[in-house]
Amino acid sequence: MTDMMSGVENAEDSEPATGLDGLDEQLVAQLLSRAKASGLKLT
Repeated sequence: MTDMMSGVENAEDSEPATGLDGLDEQLVAQLLSRAKASGLKLT
């Protein structure tokens, strides 16, 4: 049986999510820069 479901995307057609948008990436970069300037080590 090959019933189709409406409203469900095909996993092969969708792009993988990166988890961060441009604003998030800028915020992370700014926070890392501040931490380094303060002498903090994040690793």
